[in-house]
Amino acid sequence: MMNYDLNTEESKFYNHILNSGKKDIDPSKPKTFSYLQLTTKLKQFLSLQKVKHAKEFVDQIIEETSSKVIIFAQFIETQNKLVEVFGTDIACSILGKDKPEDRMDVLDEFSSNPQKRVLVASTKAAG
Repeated sequence: MMNYDLNTEESKFYNHILNSGKKDIDPSKPKTFSYLQLTTKLKQFLSLQKVKHAKEFVDQIIEETSSKVIIFAQFIETQNKLVEVFGTDIACSILGKDKPEDRMDVLDEFSSNPQKRVLVASTKAAG
């Protein structure tokens, strides 16, 4: 798990999501449901903010070692962004939309192809 501090702009946007979400809580629905929706929005935002830092961290591992790296991500937008920033030359992915037989093909490629150094995986599909 990666932890880092939000910068000023990220903190402002986080607080905007938080405050907007509190205002949007529907009193006709159970509060736990509304707070769960808000928590999910905040987690999605934070997950995307970690992509840049994950890229820097993984790039360092790839440059300094011959190791392969598996990154688990919960949210589709984050998974797609990770695949985008690493590129398909070195990264492959196992996502929820993939058929089970395709997932096995990806695992085989990741295991056998020395060029494939990063596997981005959905926590549901591969976790």
